[in-house]
Amino acid sequence: MKGGIKAIIITVGSICLMLIGCATVPTAQQFAQSDYGEYPTDYKEIVKNYCDRSPFGRSDGTWPTYPYYYSYKWLKEPYKGYFAVLCQFEFGYIVHVGMTVRSRRDWSASFGYKEKAIMIKNGKVVGSMSLNLMKN
Repeated sequence: MKGGIKAIIITVGSICLMLIGCATVPTAQQFAQSDYGEYPTDYKEIVKNYCDRSPFGRSDGTWPTYPYYYSYKWLKEPYKGYFAVLCQFEFGYIVHVGMTVRSRRDWSASFGYKEKAIMIKNGKVVGSMSLNLMKN
């Protein structure tokens, strides 16, 4: 039993050290060599097409036309930025948007206001992050 606990502690400690060793900010060289793609002049349409899909996909991988309505509040124009995921950086243009999701069947049913940072690269959404979790 003691050997099992020791192995768990060593494993968790190793994972923590690996995560601490990851750079959280790209180096100057990474910024200089990064490809952000083309500026998304039609960013509102790109974000709407991305978000207007049902949160519930079918088992065959298709997306049904689902009874939800999204209202958008554009918080920032697209700017160059990056997302860091598992020590890898993805560069592109980040758009800050606030969304309210409502049911089309029952307009009083609201899923609340959510703020998101959505990354676009070459006309496609390549990542998104909820900003509500980052607020104090």
